[in-house]
Amino acid sequence: MTLRNEKACEGAHMKWELPGGKAEPGEDAEDAVTREILEETGIKARVRHVLPIVQTHHWEYDWGNQQTFCVYYLCEYLSKEGEPTDHKISSYKWFSFEEAILLDSLPGTAEIIENIYDSCTSQKKAE
Repeated sequence: MTLRNEKACEGAHMKWELPGGKAEPGEDAEDAVTREILEETGIKARVRHVLPIVQTHHWEYDWGNQQTFCVYYLCEYLSKEGEPTDHKISSYKWFSFEEAILLDSLPGTAEIIENIYDSCTSQKKAE
C-alpha cells in the first residue's frame, strides 16, 4: 500500500491506496501497472492477470474535477529495484489483508481489498 501525499486533493491527501496510476499515451495497460508499481514503491513486479473488479470515483482538485476509472491486476513480486521516485507518495508498506482493510484509505479501497482477497481465495481453491 502507498501513502498518498497530494495536498491539492484534500480527499486523497495522506490516505493509503493500492499502487497504480495513469497509463501514458500509447502505453499498454499492463506496462503502465508495472511502471507505476516501480515508481511508487521501487518494486519490480509482473502482472499475473486482470481481476474482475472495476471502480470509478470523482475527485475534487483546486483546478477542477477529475473522474478516475480503475481496473485492478494481480501482480507478482519479482525484486526490489530501488527507492520510490513518485513525489506524490509519502511512503509505502506491506500489510496483511486484515490490516489493509482497517487503514485510513481512499474511498472504496477496503472494499476493493476484500474483493481481491475473495478473488485470490477463490482462485487458490480452484487450483
